[in-house]
Amino acid sequence: MLIGMIILDHREFQKIEEFKRLIESRPNIQLDYETARIKWKPKSIIYTRLVRVTAYNADQRQTDSTPFTAAWGDRVRPGMIAVSRDLEKIGLTRGKLIHVDGFGYGKILDRMHKRKRNQIDIFMENNEDAVNFGVRNLTIWWRE
Repeated sequence: MLIGMIILDHREFQKIEEFKRLIESRPNIQLDYETARIKWKPKSIIYTRLVRVTAYNADQRQTDSTPFTAAWGDRVRPGMIAVSRDLEKIGLTRGKLIHVDGFGYGKILDRMHKRKRNQIDIFMENNEDAVNFGVRNLTIWWRE
């Protein structure tokens, strides 16, 4: 059953090998290489989105008066992800596991200020790592 199709632009063709590996590692997803169509079995839909990715750490200048406690009450730890509220509305909610190109997997356990849009923030232990990470536009992947 064909549920969706992914159309790749010239920048995304550079990532096609990584994309193939990701698809092939999932036994319930099939990729038709000639037409670039993905055939999903029920409950196996993978979503992607290009977002702004930044990094933060437990510093009151970057958070609030409780820098070691996330918005939903979780204790902050390396690799946890905060999402902007517009992304929460499309299914990136607390506890969701996502893959961030160039970083790896992380769990959503924090939320960003309401002024932020189309952005995720990755928690890092120290300021130097966060500064070195910088600001990037990366693709994120998640399952329904």
